[in-house]
Amino acid sequence: MNLLTVKNLSVQIEDQVILENLQFELKPGETLSILGPNGAGKTVLLKALLNLIPYSGEVCWSSNLRTGHVPQKIDADRHLPLTYKDLFISKSRILKVATAEIGAITQRVGLTGKMLATPAGHLSGGQFQRGLIGFALIGNPNVLLLDEPTASIDESGE
Repeated sequence: MNLLTVKNLSVQIEDQVILENLQFELKPGETLSILGPNGAGKTVLLKALLNLIPYSGEVCWSSNLRTGHVPQKIDADRHLPLTYKDLFISKSRILKVATAEIGAITQRVGLTGKMLATPAGHLSGGQFQRGLIGFALIGNPNVLLLDEPTASIDESGE
């Protein structure tokens, strides 16, 4: 049984064909990396797989799917008082996941208590990205869709 089956996936934005007749299958436990230069359609593919943009063809996920998604970029409004602590707790409640999981996730991605309490729009790029990764991990997803997940994160752990 496949976790994901993609058949004849095509995406056209205005008059430009971005993806054409893409086909692949992904079984549980397999890893797929999409590599290519800027503008090759990697982000468009992820958005199509998540049904965030119109496409033609077939995208069929297994029924027991739990996804986590780390987008390439989110522009956080610096004036919103939302913190990652707020966001993590909200997602845990929506998914009916024990909020105790949050502590382990924040440690895993390198977020400190101070970072969790800082409004998301006031974090550095690397701290913000760590928050996105942590947010994606809540609920123990069996599929992670990562679009340049380590962008802005320094080696030492910021």
